[in-house]
Amino acid sequence: MMNNKQQHYIRTVLEEQYKEVIAAPEKFIQSDPIQFSRHFADTGSDEKEVLISAIITAWFTFGRCSVILQKVEKIHNHMIQQSGSLYAYMMGSEYISFSNDYTSIYRMFKGRDFYHLCSCVKEIIRRYDDLTLAELIENLHSYFYFEPANYHCFGKPQTVNKRLHMLLRWLVRKDPVDIGIWEAYGPEKLLIPLDTHVSTIAGQIWKDLPKGESLKKVRIITDRLKEVDPVDPVKFDLSLFSIGLDKLQIHWGL
Repeated sequence: MMNNKQQHYIRTVLEEQYKEVIAAPEKFIQSDPIQFSRHFADTGSDEKEVLISAIITAWFTFGRCSVILQKVEKIHNHMIQQSGSLYAYMMGSEYISFSNDYTSIYRMFKGRDFYHLCSCVKEIIRRYDDLTLAELIENLHSYFYFEPANYHCFGKPQTVNKRLHMLLRWLVRKDPVDIGIWEAYGPEKLLIPLDTHVSTIAGQIWKDLPKGESLKKVRIITDRLKEVDPVDPVKFDLSLFSIGLDKLQIHWGL
């Protein structure tokens, strides 16, 4: 159990690191996959264009960041060159050419997997076209988990599912980094996107965390962060990630 002095120190470090990130967001964004949907949001694109970019990007976001950025840029360019916009590509039929493509487009993902992803995104846009994006988010969890194509795309419900929680962070939170087109959902409902950097730093802060990566661990870390900021706990994903990425030496135990 941490004493008040330790808790105050943790709160101070996390808050200061978060402020440092959002004070110079371009430094974070230029090396992070959020740069793609951030570009569409900053240039006044329709929210559906931003949404499609975010989903496509999140799908690719695992592995080495430099490779992720190359692959995501390539697929964005392909879609825009084919149809003029991401929305037109999704609502058209160009992606059907990938339906029987079993060649790799990124690690274990085949062209056919991209076809399934496009099919499920098209259904999201088509099914909820008359609803606000704030209402759409209420259906997003169950849609990704239980629709066959989406189940394939974003993982199983009782796993860490970092990519889905990262996508929701991008879409729900609004600050100089996150795009926040679904603010009505409420950032207090988000779960931390657990990756290696976040897991390592969280383990240094809270020694009693479960070993490995699990949904239980995701919930525990999120609850600990809620003790620091109950309204927007997942903003500290930016803090934890930056501390881990920059290899900052912080003596959490005092």
